[in-house]
Amino acid sequence: MRTLFALSLLLLASCTGEKDQDAPKASASAAPDPAADLGPYCEKVCKKSTSCGIEAAEKLAKGHAHELQLIEELRKDAPKTEETCTSACKASAVSGDDAPLLARAKACLDQTTCETFDRCLDAVDKPQGGS
Repeated sequence: MRTLFALSLLLLASCTGEKDQDAPKASASAAPDPAADLGPYCEKVCKKSTSCGIEAAEKLAKGHAHELQLIEELRKDAPKTEETCTSACKASAVSGDDAPLLARAKACLDQTTCETFDRCLDAVDKPQGGS
């Protein structure tokens, strides 16, 4: 039961955490374009993150009534979780310098499973080999 409670907290944290790693703080330079299309990205990444968090909770649930109740609460709260995540994401400052990082994060939306989606987002802010 503790695992599901921790997972529900992780779900909310993952939304705000992905927001931070996918849209870093702006630099002093002018922002050419990334911020212009941040809204649709934020909506998609937050929807997918929320859905994946619920999926993870379902996998951990052992069928106990309390755990099933927590999952139902996660489902019920999903629209609010998505809205909170999206608002925080859209409020992130993005500059032209952030374009490569944002492009990598956007590519994660093409992942078809939650496992690969999570791994992809985890890798976004890690340095790429070669440069």
